[in-house]
Amino acid sequence: MKTKQNLEVIGLKESLLLIHKIPLSSEVRIVTITPRLAQEWIGRNVHNRVPNKRGIERYAEDIKTGRWRLTGESIKFDNRGVLVDGQNRLYAVIKAGIQMESYVCFGLDPDSFINLDTGRSRRLSDVLHLRGEAQANLLASSLLFVDSFTKKYYGELGLSRTSREQAVHLLESEHSAIRDSMPFGTILKGIMIPSVAVALHYLCACINKDKADDFFTGLAKGEAHHTSSPILLVRRKLLKMMEGGLHRLGRYGYMERCALVIKGWNAFIKDEYPERIEWINYGPEAEPFPDLLTPKSSIPEEVTEKICQLYQSRMGIKAIAKEINVARSNVRRTLIRAGIYEGQTRKMAFPNPTNSGHANIEEEVEHINGEPANN
Repeated sequence: MKTKQNLEVIGLKESLLLIHKIPLSSEVRIVTITPRLAQEWIGRNVHNRVPNKRGIERYAEDIKTGRWRLTGESIKFDNRGVLVDGQNRLYAVIKAGIQMESYVCFGLDPDSFINLDTGRSRRLSDVLHLRGEAQANLLASSLLFVDSFTKKYYGELGLSRTSREQAVHLLESEHSAIRDSMPFGTILKGIMIPSVAVALHYLCACINKDKADDFFTGLAKGEAHHTSSPILLVRRKLLKMMEGGLHRLGRYGYMERCALVIKGWNAFIKDEYPERIEWINYGPEAEPFPDLLTPKSSIPEEVTEKICQLYQSRMGIKAIAKEINVARSNVRRTLIRAGIYEGQTRKMAFPNPTNSGHANIEEEVEHINGEPANN
């Protein structure tokens, strides 16, 4: 194990050399970091997370009062000389106006940021911010909602069962269009939770974008073609809930608002005009959490049959969508409704080696970009 005695220690004079030149090879040093050096290194922060003001103030106070100690935590640079971790400590040095010692790691793999700070839980929003995504917090929350909804974890909407790496992969491979729904988080602020607004608009847009735009714009502005439109019913219900404080009732209030929007969408897409829209989740009349409906005309019966046939012939979702010119989201939703696709599970009929018939079994198939893995 390396110690302070056998690590290269960079003193005050030598640290000045690091202002203009960062080692690109893999190495660890103990460096005396001055406010001037910290300022220069902050300039090498291309896509780090938003500074933590409370953390900076706490670190600065420790530095000024002499409570700062050399620990195993390090400031990190990649092999391009880009700062990938430690910005809060550097800001603290600048705020304190006093130098301090720290371990510094140079020459890391540029992709290593996704695994940094796992011990103190670097969030998905931090990773997305590092990747240069706009409104990273909103995008992360919306993506996690979409992931839990599509997996039918209705009781855990918006909660994370997915690793950061998996979530980033989902964003790029399946849900990249969610970025187009981001403006609805602002448009519907005050009526819906922004991340829920983004996620539900995106999920509805996967079914019919024009209708999704009309429905959610109507919710925001209180506009509809008919006074009995489900858009207006849902809007009035949501506003009443917000005024009455139901938005503070925790998980149930959160789920009820989501359910009301979905039931309103289902009525809107079917061109129905119900007298009221409500979701009952208790007592003898308790309802299951609603799913989003697809217009009957959007996926004809013969297309649905063709999708199922292609999928059971071991063709992947991406290939099916290209073959019949249907959006991947509609292919996936059609398969889920047919009961032969549940997330990463493919339900298929395979020959039974003991007889000439078939046995229904479930085969776990890992998908990469919507394609089944090779056996």
